[in-house]
Amino acid sequence: MELKTSWGVLKAQRIARGRFPEKTNIDIHFYTDNSDVHILYLKIFRGRNPYYRPWIEIFGINVELQIGRNKSYFDSPIEDLLLNMVASTLSGGESLFVEYVSDDMTRKELELGVPEHATRLGLKLLMLGFYWFKDWYFLEGFMKGGQKLQVQKS
Repeated sequence: MELKTSWGVLKAQRIARGRFPEKTNIDIHFYTDNSDVHILYLKIFRGRNPYYRPWIEIFGINVELQIGRNKSYFDSPIEDLLLNMVASTLSGGESLFVEYVSDDMTRKELELGVPEHATRLGLKLLMLGFYWFKDWYFLEGFMKGGQKLQVQKS
């Protein structure tokens, strides 16, 4: 999987089966003429009918990524592109989990009591058709990463 943009190439560097047959783990990288940088990980669960709906998780975001004038992944064209791509693959009632532990603005807004859908990240997700928001942390032996926003597609 590869996507060429005006600022470089997004590529699935490593695609591996998850702990269950329905899960796939993907390591997304950004390539320019002289660099290969890890951006984030995607975990895709294709669902298990009729019991579990599909979902996608975005985590392990590289906060040191620099593209043009953007000093970080957050609010960059790459963030917008990846969120759009992920949102377009989900149908009504399916979930997206986005880790925000390194997203200083979203984290601070949530700590101050701003509603999830009104945060920096939440507004982007709302505009992509997500309507149900929940901020939480899954305690599962540290296998679920940091705090995440869970959203569902309308």
